[in-house]
Amino acid sequence: MGFIETFFKNTKDVKAKDILSFISLKIEENMNLDYKDIRAYNDPDKLAINVASFANADGGLIMLGVAEGAIKDEKGRTERIFPEKITWGEVSLDNESLSER
Repeated sequence: MGFIETFFKNTKDVKAKDILSFISLKIEENMNLDYKDIRAYNDPDKLAINVASFANADGGLIMLGVAEGAIKDEKGRTERIFPEKITWGEVSLDNESLSER
């Protein structure tokens, strides 16, 4: 079982409503879960670093198109990162076009 099955029942056809439901749970980022705004798609080198990090560890789920929210301490340091909202991209953005970059 992969990490996506941990969070979604129907992994073959995840819809926006499924993502919105997931976001409402406010599951904190962790060693196996990372949220990335859709703008990360425009920086494939930086995105590749995240993918490689998961590949070199236990694996994980990168949710591209989900912006991060943060809880900060009194000094402004981030204490927790959680999903904030869906960040939509162009319809033409897909796995194949990212792989070609």
